[in-house]
Amino acid sequence: MFAEIATGIQSLNAAMGLLKTLNAASNQAAINEVKLELQARLFEARDALSAAQDAQATALERIRELEQEIVKLKDWEGEKQRYELREVASGSFAYSLKSTMAGAEPPHWTCPKCYQDGVKSILQKEPGSLTKTHLNIPTTYACARCPTKIAM
Repeated sequence: MFAEIATGIQSLNAAMGLLKTLNAASNQAAINEVKLELQARLFEARDALSAAQDAQATALERIRELEQEIVKLKDWEGEKQRYELREVASGSFAYSLKSTMAGAEPPHWTCPKCYQDGVKSILQKEPGSLTKTHLNIPTTYACARCPTKIAM
């Protein structure tokens, strides 16, 4: 962006110099030559300043995106404080809602992989997975966002 502005300023300075030359020109051919050069310099200045404006717009959009990302990260930081890592089955871990943070929410587990990715994804009982503890058939919980499955 600064390079474009510098180019625009240089072109405008050159145009000013050409105006001085134009005032000193004594014949029509010299005046026409200076006019053409002046026009070229003004076009260069316009193009450089237009490029600077485009670069500024791109930078402003990137700033907005980064500000949104900061808000999202701050929101996630608060949300993840509501959970703690627990062993939900032998050797299987998930993030569980802390009882002190539950409020009106029912107890649930969140996917450990998604939690590490900064996303809350609640584990759901997998269709067709039945709880038959007397037969030692585990109930499987799955993440809808990723392939994580936990047998309990």
